[in-house]
Parts: sequence; C-alpha cells; structure tokens
Amino acid sequence: MIFNFLDLGFVPLGLPPVDGVFFFDMGAAFNSFDQLTWTRRPGVDPYWVREPLAAIGGGIRVNIFYNVFRLDYAYPLDRPHSRSGIWSLSFGPTF
Repeated sequence: MIFNFLDLGFVPLGLPPVDGVFFFDMGAAFNSFDQLTWTRRPGVDPYWVREPLAAIGGGIRVNIFYNVFRLDYAYPLDRPHSRSGIWSLSFGPTF
C-alpha cells in the first residue's frame, strides 16, 4: 500500500487505499484457423501465423466503494516501430 492517510496538521483525512503495481504480460490472440508459433519467420503473413507478444508496465490501484479504480501504463516489448506505451483506465475488479 502506498498511502491511505493524509495528515494536514489540523484535520486528519482518511483516504481510500492506494496500491502501486509493476507487471509483465505475455500472450497471443488466435482462433482455430490461425497457426501459433513462438517465433514468426520473416515474410510470413501475421494474419494467419501468430506469435506471443510481451509488455511491461506499472500502475496504480485505488479501492473505492468495494470496487477497484485502475490506471496503468504498458510498454510493448515486441513492437519495434512503436516507441510509446499505452495508457489504460478502468473501473472494476480484475479477472
């Protein structure tokens, strides 16, 4: 937990619990017609031959009214043409 109490000197203020997270994520999206491999050869159509992609990131979780408010930033590791990450804002429990 990062913090959950703020003391202003004259009025102590209780805040919802705030947690910080770091993560690594790896996965692939495919259906029964696709071929799943660990590495895709150059020149192979990425529409039919899929490979897992990875990302790293961090975020903040705030527990509000028995629900979780999440703000995350993920940076893709397997997309050399993409130099920026992706922000994600969501409200609800994780799966």
